[in-house]
Order: sequence, then structure tokens, then C-alpha cells
Amino acid sequence: MQNTESRLEKLTGTVERIVFHNPDSGWCVLKVRAKGRRRLLTVVGHSLFIVPGETIEAEGEWTEHSEHGERLVTQSLKTMLPRQAHAAEKYLSSGLVKGIGPEFARRLVEKYGAEVFDVIETRPDLLLAVEGIGPSRARSIRESWHEQKAMRELMNFLGSHGISATKAPRIFRVFGADAVRIIQQNPYRLAREVSGIGFKTADLIARHSGAELDREERFASALHDRLQRAIARGHCAYPEDLLLHEACRELEGEIEDIESALMSEIESGRLTEEEIGPDERLCVAPAGLAAAERRLADELVTLGRGRPPWGPPIFLDAPPSPGAHESKQIRLSLKQREALRVILSSKVSVLTGGPGTGKTTLIQSVWRELNSRHWTVACCAPTGRASQRLTEATGVEAQTIHRLLGWAENGFIHDAGNPLRVDLLIVDEASMVGLELMEALVQAVPRNAALLLVGDADQLPSVQAGRVLESILESGVIPHAHLLEVFRQEGGGESLIIRAAHDVLEGRMPNLITQRPEQSFHFVEARGAEDAAEKIVRLVHDRIPNRFKLNPLDDVQVICPMNKGLIGARVVNRRLQEALNPSPSDRIDRYGTSLAVGDKVIVTANDYDKEIFNGDIGRVLQIERDRSSLRIDFGGRRVDFDFSELDILSLAFAITIHKSQGSEYEAVIIPVLEESTVMLNRNLLYTAITRGRRLVVLVGTKRALHLSLRANSGLNFEKRWSALAKRLVEARSRGFDRPTFSFDSAPEAR
Repeated sequence: MQNTESRLEKLTGTVERIVFHNPDSGWCVLKVRAKGRRRLLTVVGHSLFIVPGETIEAEGEWTEHSEHGERLVTQSLKTMLPRQAHAAEKYLSSGLVKGIGPEFARRLVEKYGAEVFDVIETRPDLLLAVEGIGPSRARSIRESWHEQKAMRELMNFLGSHGISATKAPRIFRVFGADAVRIIQQNPYRLAREVSGIGFKTADLIARHSGAELDREERFASALHDRLQRAIARGHCAYPEDLLLHEACRELEGEIEDIESALMSEIESGRLTEEEIGPDERLCVAPAGLAAAERRLADELVTLGRGRPPWGPPIFLDAPPSPGAHESKQIRLSLKQREALRVILSSKVSVLTGGPGTGKTTLIQSVWRELNSRHWTVACCAPTGRASQRLTEATGVEAQTIHRLLGWAENGFIHDAGNPLRVDLLIVDEASMVGLELMEALVQAVPRNAALLLVGDADQLPSVQAGRVLESILESGVIPHAHLLEVFRQEGGGESLIIRAAHDVLEGRMPNLITQRPEQSFHFVEARGAEDAAEKIVRLVHDRIPNRFKLNPLDDVQVICPMNKGLIGARVVNRRLQEALNPSPSDRIDRYGTSLAVGDKVIVTANDYDKEIFNGDIGRVLQIERDRSSLRIDFGGRRVDFDFSELDILSLAFAITIHKSQGSEYEAVIIPVLEESTVMLNRNLLYTAITRGRRLVVLVGTKRALHLSLRANSGLNFEKRWSALAKRLVEARSRGFDRPTFSFDSAPEAR
């Protein structure tokens, strides 16, 4: 030990560059400038939060790495505010403090030198003496400085309990500068109030802090945590016996104590229980979700009563009225005309069918029939890409559901009290719509209007809780038209894709033989994850753009079954980022997220104020360090994200199949390997294949593909527990109704 200690060397220097930083563990590789050393030194150690320009005090041992050369591997690494003026300028130029970019960092340091931090902290009025800094910018600098101090305090607090610093931004957004005090008072508020923070994290803090643990609060927190995990998997309720078993295992407690906590939560009204399913299994649900299911069932049954506003569809066989849009003649098959009659005869109806069966053609037909007679038809879809695709395919303007409903400070603008001004609302990709969003949408439909839900029942269910479309079909309460006949023929560019999709859905191995290089469906054999990743990069970067004349960023999308793993979206994203955006003009690293100008990114959470929603894909345009923000272009719409919001952005060179729902891309690449088969199954693979418009390439092994075809369900496809089908049947049987208004006159007379 004495010999080891004698070899330890102390080093003081300035962080010039962060080569790598893992915020989960704090492990980092730094380039450091030290006094008396000409070249930058490599320092390896652990620090939860580190910024270029900071001063470090490190103690460690010099080692020689075969690839990276000499480096100091530290046993202790402390960070401090910069002590020299040039380092202070680098620190402030990083964009850490809102209101200070490179130019104002230079001016501040010229004025106050290394004392600039004392000025910001204790004499913010002196900031006004710097050219260009007025009261508004000075206030922004002061507030951002104190926010960063509170954030660092929170990160250090979390780190002291062994919790990843990446969780700090979302905690801070909920609790603000008082986050540490709030958590210390009641750690279990984390699990209840902060999305993505579970019981284990809260319980770890509670036990480490030595706080007096309230047994009832702890048991209730564990129950809610297990229930929220089930909801995150799409359930609206969860079997009570499974819930108790999982909570008991988590707590290592007695089942009687946990049952008592469950009964207290039910009596308080926070949870509810009822029998669900053909086996009448007793299930527990959050009271809010159960109420949303009841409201949706009642609203659908009520909305479906009576005739549509246009009355009986007597004009089905008549020519359109003068002024109708007849730029392209639409010819319907007998089955399509039957489906059209169902839709135009019903107040609420459902249209389903696989790719190529004519759903889009029917949407066009419905719109033309009604629009030509001056009835108002609105179209919407769950995601921006889905609504854009609907617009491109039909020529009918479509919006996302969120934009259609509008958003004010406290909720959607359009609701039961302020309904939409429509005679018919068409909802495409209805299988993607979760329970709560569907309930809000149906409430906003006027009682005298009609509703048409369009979707593919064989695709993945919604990411959010619920299986709304499946439940509606299961109940048999709503008129339903199902299309089976495939109309797209060979030569259309999509036929091989459609044929492969239907083969997969029916559990058959698709034709993997390449007959010509330009065909629309290909299989590329890979020897393993590393080989597959290399081939995917070459396909995106070179082969597909060269052969099919497609843009690798705009037209080609890699769709992975999983986020994690050697061939998961995270790893593939890093490889594609290096290949497609190797020399960006600027880059920002915050809280485990590294984004560069030119990167393709996806939003992972809804932001109603920005009108940006989970699944939206854009491109990073610029990094504005003086505003501590990132500007992203979403199809011509530019949106700014604060650096503290980077945790809701991820790279999108590769995305998961779930995130691809509702979108179509010119070319799709899907890794299919053994390590993914724990998740991959027919529905998942079918959904991925049907995302490709012009080209689909599977990369992997035939064995993995065969295993996927044998799987009707996977870990993410357990049967979702929901009472919606039961509630629909009950609402119809009890004659649930509200006052409705009928209009027999033409729209012009209203």
C-alpha cells in the first residue's frame, strides 16, 4: 500500500475538452491543460457533472494505454470553478448559463477577469456595466446561474445515493430549486410525481437517508409503482393477484401488510377494482383510467345513436353534384362499395384492412361524396408523419390529433363544451391512439356529427395505455367494415413489400431470393451483430443512396426491434451518427445526451406548449449557447429546446418499431437477429415491414427470422388488460344516452 501511495501523483489543471462522459456512472475521459506541460494531458476518472473550463484537482497513477497512450487514472477527482480568466471564459462559453454565449463570455471576462463568478453570484447589478447586457439579460443570467447551482446540488445528492445524474433534469422540472429539500422530506414523491422515476429509486434514497419510513406510504408507493409499470406496457388495469405478488417481491414484506395498503388506496378512491375478461379476473386500475374508459364507452355509444347528419346515404349510386373534385376517377370494388355504405349509413363506424386493401381509396371516396355536397369533413392522425402521409395519399388536408384539438394552458381547446365544427371526423391509424387521447377526441366530436375510425387491427397497439381499436372491434357495438382484397399489383413498386408483410402476418417465410437488384424487398445475410451493424451503415451511407437515388437522412430509416443491445437503436444510432454526420459545426453534451448540428432527432415526450409530440422527427439546425438552446427543424417548423430539455430528445438515425408506427419511409432497414427475438414477433415485424414505401431490407439471419415468425407474441405483447369492450356492451345494454340534436336540412340552411 505504501508503494502504491508513493506512486500517486497530484495534478491541478483546466478541462479543455470532454472526450467521453457517462452520466450514469460519472466515468469520464478529459483533456486537461496543466501548468508546466506543453501538451494536453489525458485524465480518466469519475465526476457526475463536468464542464469545459472547470478547474480539477486529481490524484492518481500514470499508466500507458496501448491505444490511447499515457493517461492519469485517478482515484479522486474534484471539480471547482475556474481560477484563471481564460478558463472562466471557456466555462461561460459552454452555454451552461442562459444569456451568456462566447461573445458575452469574452466581454464579462475582459471586464471582471476570474472574479466574474463572484459578480454573478453576489453583485449581479454589476453585469449592467458590460456592453450589451441590459436588465432582461442580467436577470436571465442571474436566474440561470442559481438554477445551475441547484441542479448541481441535485445531481450531487442523487450521486451520493448511487442514482444516475441523467434523472436530474426531469426531477428538476417537477420540483424546481427545492428538489433536494422535497425529496429529503418524502422520497416517495419521486415515484408518484416524476415520470420515469420508480419505487426502487425512491426507496433507495429513503433507506440511505435514514429517514423515518412510513410503512403504509412505502407499501402504497410500491403498489402504485408496479401498477404504473403495467400501464407503461399498455395495460389499463392489472390482475390483483399479480400486483400483490410483484409488490410483495419488491418489498420483501408480508402479503397481509400489502393487501391492507391496497385496500386503503381503494377506499381513498385513488385505485379501483373490478372483474375483467372472460374469466372475470379481479383487476386493479388507477381511478382516472377506469373513469376514462367509462366515459369513452358512454361517449361512443351516445355518438353512435341515430342517423348521420346527411341522413340515409341515398346518393351513393348517384353522380356527385356539380363542383365536386373529379380530377381522378375512383373506381370501387363491390366490397369497397359495401364498406362505403356501412360508413355513410353510420354515426360511428370502423374501417380496417391491411396494406394495399384500399383504406386510403375509401377515405378519398367518403371525403368526395360528402365534400361535394358541402358537408364538413376533417381528417386527423396520431402523429405528424401519419397525418402528412394521409394528406399525400388522399389529397385531403389532415392534422395531428393534438393540433386538431388545440392546446391551452389547462388542456385541449376543443372538448364537450367547445366541440369541433365538423360533420364527419376521420381518424386514420386508429390502432395507435391510446385510451386517454381517444377519450378527449371523441368528447370533442359534436353530438350530431359522425366519426370514422380507420386502422390496421394487425399492427401494434398504441404506445400509451389501452387497446382501443381492438376493444371496439371485440365489443361488436360499433358498425365495422373490414377489407381483405389486396389491389396493388406487381409493378407498382410495393407489391413485394405487401406480399412479404402478409406472409409474415400469417407465419410464412417470405421470399428472400433477390431476383433483380431494384426489387422492393431484400434480405441481407449477417454473421452476427457486429457484421449486421457494419452492413446497415454501408446500406444507409452508400448502397441504397447510390442504387435507389435516395437521401440517407430524409428517405432511409433504420427500424430496430429494441433500444438496447449490440444491434439496438442506441448502438446503431452512434454508428450512423459517426458515418452520416462525422464533422458537425457544433456539438452539445448535457445529462447523457450528445447532439450535433445536422443530427436527425426524435422527440420522446409530449410538449403541448411547443406543439411537439412523442415521435416527431426533426433535424438539428443550430446550437445557440448564449440562449442555452438547440434549434430543431420539424418539416419546416423550427422549435427551440432549452439545454435542460435535451433528455426528451434522442438520435433518430435508428428508431424502434414502436416509434415508427403511423409513419412511412421510402426505404426501411430492419435488423433481425437472435438477440432481438426475445422482442420480435409477427405483429412487430409486420408493422416494421409495412413502414417501407419503396424498399424494405431485412439484415440478419434466417434462423432469427424463422423464430420471429413462430412467435405470435413477445415480452412487449402480453394481452393488455382493459375493460373497454365490457363497458361498451354495458353502455349499449343500459341505453346510455344524452340529449342529441338532429338536423334534417342541408348544411347551407343551418
